[in-house]
Amino acid sequence: KDMHFSIDIVWLNKTKRVEHIAPNVSPNTYPRTFCSSSPATYVIELPAGTVVKNAIQPGQVLSF
Repeated sequence: KDMHFSIDIVWLNKTKRVEHIAPNVSPNTYPRTFCSSSPATYVIELPAGTVVKNAIQPGQVLSF
């Protein structure tokens, strides 16, 4: 809600493995909600296109 640009949403489990990705989520999707189909500990919101640009895929382990 109240976003003015699209984002990629990435859910990670406690070991920082990618569990689910919602790419290019537009502000026009409101009031739809987005959640992981698997348990997640972290949620990362990135500028739209980041997932594709960096080839982020489910099962991949991220570091931060």
